[in-house]
Amino acid sequence: MKALLPFAMVAAMCTAAFAAEGGKEVERLQKSAEVINEIMGTPEKRIPKDLLDKAVCLGVVLSEKKLALGIGGSYGRGCLVCRRGGTGVWGAPWMFMITGPSMGFQIGGQATDFVLAVMNAKGAQSLVKGKRPS
Repeated sequence: MKALLPFAMVAAMCTAAFAAEGGKEVERLQKSAEVINEIMGTPEKRIPKDLLDKAVCLGVVLSEKKLALGIGGSYGRGCLVCRRGGTGVWGAPWMFMITGPSMGFQIGGQATDFVLAVMNAKGAQSLVKGKRPS
């Protein structure tokens, strides 16, 4: 739980900064902190400490929506908090969007919250810039 305290503190500090730009970002940061607290508060869902210690960035995608009827797609928005220099203190959050198509035998829809542990700088850049790592 203490390992994610910086994430929650950054989210709280940046709430005021994002408030001037719009309420949606503030709401996303608050909900992201709630998701992290819920995950870390449940022993069987908790992210292992050694994984968190090695992570360069942590991201939370809130309510990624997937819908399909043969052809489908997904869409979600989230926030990403990275360590300065990859190992330093946690920096300010970045807002991002994640989307993607899908094909195959599928029907239905769902919404899921999930947490990303980004283990290297290239992965974080790919996520924020919208490119897949090669």
